[in-house]
Amino acid sequence: MWRRPVVTILLVLIAMILALPMRAQQKPVAPTGTRPDMVGRSTCADPSLRSGQARKVSATASAFRSVYAAVMLALPMRAQEKPFTQEQLSNMVRDGFGDESGARLIEQRGIDFVPVEHFVQSLKAAGASEAFLKALRAATPPEPASAKKPLNQVQVFALLAGQVSSHRVAMLVNERGIDFEPQQDYLDEVRLGGGDDELLAALKSAKVMKPATVDPAAQARQAEVRRHVARGAELKRKNQYAEAEQEYRAALLLDPRNADLYVSLAYLLSLQNKWDDAASAGREALRFDPNNGGAHNNLGVALEKKGDLRGALKQYRAAYMLDPKNATYKQNYGRLSQQVKK
Repeated sequence: MWRRPVVTILLVLIAMILALPMRAQQKPVAPTGTRPDMVGRSTCADPSLRSGQARKVSATASAFRSVYAAVMLALPMRAQEKPFTQEQLSNMVRDGFGDESGARLIEQRGIDFVPVEHFVQSLKAAGASEAFLKALRAATPPEPASAKKPLNQVQVFALLAGQVSSHRVAMLVNERGIDFEPQQDYLDEVRLGGGDDELLAALKSAKVMKPATVDPAAQARQAEVRRHVARGAELKRKNQYAEAEQEYRAALLLDPRNADLYVSLAYLLSLQNKWDDAASAGREALRFDPNNGGAHNNLGVALEKKGDLRGALKQYRAAYMLDPKNATYKQNYGRLSQQVKK
């Protein structure tokens, strides 16, 4: 039902473009005998007529912008709700809509990325207005669904073994909660795996959101996975990387679709300079969880070490977009961005 009004508006838009003065649509061609310095100048002797033509072109351009905004607003709700990508905003500014009308659209639909400063400056250089840039800076990308789920027992160890600080893990516990009741033996294992007092306190006071149903067989399997990752985190802390790697590989045999385990494995492989294997583990993590910031970052590290700087930058950027509060992601993205630009 929505197609008819959109088609009508598009027809009006086309008619307005066709109605532009011929001087605005066509490149001037000098008639025979015209002096070269007169090419492109109006042959109308009356200045008031030339002024009127200029006002008409300006008014038509203004109407074009209004119709463009109307077309965008007439799109179905599903299309309106989808946030803008970087490419879409670049195209919008390129086409002359980096003004207040574009700013309103950003406010309505949002964006699906973190607007880093060099991207904002590139839009400004392309002609974006201050109102457009202000709306862009104020916009926030939607959180991936995985970022809202409570942490499970295995994830806590996987994070500790995957280059995530104990402080950052404590923050995630406070933000997202956990899906289990932490017993003393678990807390002891967390401490052996590198968890500090702040993390232990966060686990003790965390909001517990248990799943509605529990499969006893799956629960037993997860307990075995937990034992492997807890041992792996402890070995990693002792710099016994090869032994820790074996623990995580054993855990993956029990839970082969666990992206967090692949993230930790990629990090352990990186610590051993096994860059090809680390890249493979990072890609496996992203196959099961495309919105895993740690997977993007660890794959980026492996690609950078292998000499693929642009591929690494793409992964660092994805990690930073997913978790702009993560200092490691921000540092890696900013550092390599400057290096690639040189």
